[in-house]
Amino acid sequence: MSWQQGLNDLSYCAELFLAVFIYWIFLKKRKYGWVYFAGGSLFLVICSLWICPFLVSRGIHLWFFLVLFTFLVFCRGSAQITVWDAMYCTACGYATQHFASSLYILLFQFEVLPGADSVNYWIYVLVYFCVYLVFFLLFARNMAEEGSYGVSRQNAVSGVAVIIFITYFMSILTKNVLSCTGIDADSQTYSIMFGLCQIYALFVCFLFLWVQRVQRQELQTQRLLEKNEAMWKQRQLQYRLSKENMDMMNRKYHDMKHQIAAIRRMEGTSEERGEFLNELQKMTEIYDSNVDTGNEALDTILMEKGLYCKMHQITWNCVADGEAFDFMDVIDLYTLIGNALDNAIESVEKIRDEEKRVISVNIEKKEGFGVLRFKNCFEGELKFHGSLPVTSKGDRRNHGYGLKSIRQIVEKYQGTMSVKAEASVFFLYIVIPVAGEAMEMKNGKQISKGK
Repeated sequence: MSWQQGLNDLSYCAELFLAVFIYWIFLKKRKYGWVYFAGGSLFLVICSLWICPFLVSRGIHLWFFLVLFTFLVFCRGSAQITVWDAMYCTACGYATQHFASSLYILLFQFEVLPGADSVNYWIYVLVYFCVYLVFFLLFARNMAEEGSYGVSRQNAVSGVAVIIFITYFMSILTKNVLSCTGIDADSQTYSIMFGLCQIYALFVCFLFLWVQRVQRQELQTQRLLEKNEAMWKQRQLQYRLSKENMDMMNRKYHDMKHQIAAIRRMEGTSEERGEFLNELQKMTEIYDSNVDTGNEALDTILMEKGLYCKMHQITWNCVADGEAFDFMDVIDLYTLIGNALDNAIESVEKIRDEEKRVISVNIEKKEGFGVLRFKNCFEGELKFHGSLPVTSKGDRRNHGYGLKSIRQIVEKYQGTMSVKAEASVFFLYIVIPVAGEAMEMKNGKQISKGK
């Protein structure tokens, strides 16, 4: 085989390498992933210029599968993923390359491209660049989730099988069928049939990737729903346990107050005993977090979080009218308030200056709407993705659901939620229409204006 053919094989490897690369860059890399990157590139060059000509000259046609295996090893070795993710990444790359190749051949076949070789080279680069860019924006950046694809063995194997059939066996089948027809390769009929095969390849490759994108989105949505359901069940259990713990703590606290009062009334109390009782009374005051807002769920969560703040040197300011949210499901209300306060507590605990460790909560009913305002200080820079802040935790797959869960509950009750950060202060503002009252007040205002 000539060196020119070897260079053609090298360009094929380069096309595949760039196609796989746009899906590989979103994977979580290993510490020495660049070693596999460089090693895989060098091996492909050697294969293209020496190994492939050697094999083909002896009638061994394993070039396609050798390159496929090389990319599988490259992806698996350079990224912290399973072998199934490596197969999936490679399959998507092959589909992208084959789409670009078929498009270029189609343009060339129907003489859309100019005849000069120098001009064709730049159009070749432009076609591949545009296809890869579009597929990067449309598919690649939307498929990976937290550095992996998380595909099953069945999906990975079936994906590779489909791509091998499309890019290899269909190409061979097309050439054999056209050669068996006896049609002259220079005839218009041959060009039309060959062009139709390229159009079919374009459609199948695009359809394959589009199906993968839809499946990935459905899988991510399913995971989100499962996560929210698990959080809801966890909050339900936590609510029951918290209520039982708070009730028991209040009973113990009141019993202890009476016991301290009884000891004080004992005759012959020494000065040391008095100091001991004073210290003991101070210790019990931290548990004096009895809350009575008129809503049992709200009482429980506010008492629990208020106690936590007292024990961790967090200033806690709370004004709450629990009756404003009697219409809400107990677990929904507990989850909403709990998530909001958990986020606030987690944020202020990172502040070293205790004077800035402040959380303010205001819950009230206003003009037929239940209004919740949460305010807390924070340190550092708060980044937003869309309308919600990005979690500061490294594992974004398993974290960052707090505000999403709040928004889901708010939308369930046709309410609105807004967040903002100003001067190192985070604000969470929620408005939920009280069942029936908001519309009645609105209609009442309209009538009064009419009068």
